[in-house]
Amino acid sequence: MPITFITSEPYVGHLGLGGVGPSRRVMEDLFAERSIKWIANVKITKVEPDKVIYEDLNGNTYEVPCKLSMLMPKFMGLEVVASAGDKVANPADKMVIVNK
Repeated sequence: MPITFITSEPYVGHLGLGGVGPSRRVMEDLFAERSIKWIANVKITKVEPDKVIYEDLNGNTYEVPCKLSMLMPKFMGLEVVASAGDKVANPADKMVIVNK
């Protein structure tokens, strides 16, 4: 069965940082060399024993058949950081707010 990489990030190689150097091109090339399909900028809505269901930005739903699924949760800061308040931490992800 083929491998499909599904990410909520806008593109492969984003890495939660908007890309690092040529990370987008590098990851796309590595995936292509290994025949790994990727689907980016979507939200996984459900995982079943034999499929992963995801939704695109327009609300369209799709399914990918699978025999093995591995999910990684989004990055979250510590509760102690969040307890410092909204001026210190983003309430959505508990990460420290920084000035660009």
